[in-house]
Amino acid sequence: MAGGMGGRLTIGIMQCFRRGLTEALAAFHAEHPRVELRLVQAPSLELLDRVAVGALDLAFACARTAPAGVHLTPLDDRSMVFACHAGHPLAQRAAVSLREAVEEDFVDYPPGWGSRTVVDATLAEHGLRRRLACEVGDTDTLLDLVAHGLGVALLPPSLDARHRDELQMIPLAPPAPTFPTAIVTPAGATSAAAGILLDTVLARQPAPAAR
Repeated sequence: MAGGMGGRLTIGIMQCFRRGLTEALAAFHAEHPRVELRLVQAPSLELLDRVAVGALDLAFACARTAPAGVHLTPLDDRSMVFACHAGHPLAQRAAVSLREAVEEDFVDYPPGWGSRTVVDATLAEHGLRRRLACEVGDTDTLLDLVAHGLGVALLPPSLDARHRDELQMIPLAPPAPTFPTAIVTPAGATSAAAGILLDTVLARQPAPAAR
């Protein structure tokens, strides 16, 4: 197209946005300023549905298997962490097991959110049950509630970047749930702009982290 590529990309993102993706979006925008980037935030299951029906050009979501109508390009799949307030009895542990974790009250996202889906499936797989003290739909509130002792949480590793003095992030002992992130695109053809953005993100991915 004369004058460079234009149009609009509607992109779905989750709250636990993986580090490095923001930089990739900025690099794409600098290279293709005439492409309008419209970002929509929603739970991962909703993002998958929106891509499948064409409401989003692509999305960054927590997903390991592709439902009908979408294609997944994996980005990462790292172990989740145990979060508690700094004065919690488990706060100084080198690692916390799932059996120890489920003895505590939990703060978590509502059903449909990526990390909630992963944690529920892992606990069910190992025959474990937990008590939910509260469900919240935003990450900052969740971290504040945990930091003030209203419960513990199992969180995506990307949230280590939001570490606070009153919040302790501790590795989970095996078997730990992992948080898979992927670029979600329609199962059919994607737009040229979506393909370029996908390549930009993949080119900026760090080497896979050891589990």
